Amino acid sequence: MPLDQTCNIHSLTGEVAKRPALGTDIGGKSWAPWFADVLVEPVSIRGHEVFYKQGKIYEVKNGKYAPYKGKPEWIGLSKKTVKPKSIVDVTIEFQTGIYAGIKITGIAEDINDIRRVGAIMVPDLNPDFNYIFAKLDDKYYVLRNLAKNKSETLKLRQLESSELAEGYGEELKRIYEGSLNANNTVRLHGEELVNQALERLEKVSIPIGTTANPPRNMDWAQVDTSPAEALMFDQRTRLLVCEMPAGTALWSPVHLSPQNIQNKTTSIFGDIFKKRELSIEHAMGELKKTLPGSQKNIAFAEVTLTSGRVEIYVSVSGINDYTRHLPVFREGNQLQIGDVTYYNVDALKGGTDPTSLLLTKEGESLLAIPHPTAGSSQTMNPITSGDSESKLISYISEKYPDNGDIRSITIATTLPPCDSCAIVMKEFGHLRGADALNVTWGKRKRPTNS
Repeated sequence: MPLDQTCNIHSLTGEVAKRPALGTDIGGKSWAPWFADVLVEPVSIRGHEVFYKQGKIYEVKNGKYAPYKGKPEWIGLSKKTVKPKSIVDVTIEFQTGIYAGIKITGIAEDINDIRRVGAIMVPDLNPDFNYIFAKLDDKYYVLRNLAKNKSETLKLRQLESSELAEGYGEELKRIYEGSLNANNTVRLHGEELVNQALERLEKVSIPIGTTANPPRNMDWAQVDTSPAEALMFDQRTRLLVCEMPAGTALWSPVHLSPQNIQNKTTSIFGDIFKKRELSIEHAMGELKKTLPGSQKNIAFAEVTLTSGRVEIYVSVSGINDYTRHLPVFREGNQLQIGDVTYYNVDALKGGTDPTSLLLTKEGESLLAIPHPTAGSSQTMNPITSGDSESKLISYISEKYPDNGDIRSITIATTLPPCDSCAIVMKEFGHLRGADALNVTWGKRKRPTNS
């Protein structure tokens, strides 16, 4: 359906967020929940309402659009395939902070439809200039412009792939994708919850591996990103933190871990699957036998309390209780093996809150944070609160809110932790004492999520 019957403006990205009024120009940092929205106003050619998208021509009929089925000459073209322009005319309609709403007239040859998207306006290291950078379909466009130039129409140039791999193109693309991540997160979860999570991350981001001044290594553009913002929204920062051991006593694949950790994981996974012993590498095979056809991760947390008591918490990834199918829990959700108690976290939690951003009730610690996404503003998958490691941290945090209750904790997971779970676990370790937290995993390629 068109958003405005008068202007015939349509959304290509679903529901549209409220946009600033035309002419708005507000400085300082701000959120832009509308940033990922893509609006199009078709051009009328000989009775056909058409527009260009991803190499194809679409026609709007009765408020809906579909690929154009008519002959190209009916709309003044020699062929149906058209190419995006290498240079586009752009008008800045409003700006809040570094985020601008821009209007483009005709992003493809011979089709003068109107497109409205979000762009970043980032200062150059030379204060006389700034960059305007936007994505139109799958192409990126840029202009290095005099900072004081308020011309009504500006011209943005399409960047080649090689230009996005290094130099200012690489830096601007990274800033743009971080902006998408940030504004999509705010759109889905609200400013209050995101600000609360950032406040929490501000206390731990540097101790767990984030550089104290993320923009320092920028050679072309100026940004004022904080360590917490980089950790939450920048994929490169998150992956770096995921690789580093900072924030834990042990952060290592099991084959590189001390022998006592290897023996411990072999013994515990053996108990879980009712084997004499079972390596972390073979635990995944047993899980697939137990849950055929599913792609799940299994993790446990061995918690040693200050009293000396040992408890082991187990979780299979997903928002449902798949853990109940494990051999150790077929007789119930709690089992004593010698002096050690095993717990099915997914049964005891009473359900998993299906969200990708979750904090404790007091807001003192993180239980799940979203994976970065530079995609649609309408979805942010997968649900990170359903990751096994996040569920373990969530349950243990709530059961033992006092830092003095736990002497040490060892988490073993068959798949390497994703960046979101890595941050959650390291934040927990920082809160409880990093020297007490050991994390180990199977010898596999680190996934995007676990």
